[in-house]
Amino acid sequence: MPVAQLTPSLGPKDSITEGANIEAMGPLGFGVTFGAVWLNPGERGIGAGLFRFHTWECTVRLLVCQTDAMISRFPVPELDDLPEDIRERIVAVAEKSGFVPNIFMALARRPAEFRAFFAYHDALMESNEGLSKAERELVVVATSATNDCLYCVVAHGAILRIRAKDALIADQVAVNPAKADLSDRERHIVDFALKVATDSAAVSDADLEAMRQAGFSNDEIWDIGAITAMFAMSNRLANFISVPPNDEFYSMAR
Repeated sequence: MPVAQLTPSLGPKDSITEGANIEAMGPLGFGVTFGAVWLNPGERGIGAGLFRFHTWECTVRLLVCQTDAMISRFPVPELDDLPEDIRERIVAVAEKSGFVPNIFMALARRPAEFRAFFAYHDALMESNEGLSKAERELVVVATSATNDCLYCVVAHGAILRIRAKDALIADQVAVNPAKADLSDRERHIVDFALKVATDSAAVSDADLEAMRQAGFSNDEIWDIGAITAMFAMSNRLANFISVPPNDEFYSMAR
């Protein structure tokens, strides 16, 4: 069985082969095996996690991502070949979640577009003003379902379950939003988002006024429309390049 020899406080990314043992060499020259790494066929390991043994510590980076054939219809770059800012973002996301979301590697082949996409994504989805983060994810799941985007429904469905602290809401909204167990405010959000998603040309002043009467600010109404529009692009891009959801998303927050 192959062994990946990893020294304390690793720098950027040692590649780890399927079935390899993780063995860290301590400062006195002795090794400690942390156990075999079993990757699924078509996966590659690239490095996370801090391990301590007695008086020394060893950083072992092992982030699992899928091969290009499983991620996109287009070639997928190696992590080491990416610009530093993009590589650091992907590693940070993977260290937080335990895996590399496929959309990151799929979009990384076009660095300028990757930066622009995630800058707009973060401006809309990470804002602490107006809509809650759970409400923002609610918009994504509802509209991505109507756009038949498997990746966004599954990935953002997982995030919605986490942020709403509700194991049922994502499936309900994706399958049949009319029967989903939603509050009045959530119902207004979903109904308005779906109108923007399916017939934006028919959105009227009366629709906006109805949202204001329901208690939504102009900025919240804008957020619903902008998130819907942004993910209309994202849905089509993910479908066109055929990005599959990572298996890990399906079981999160169930």
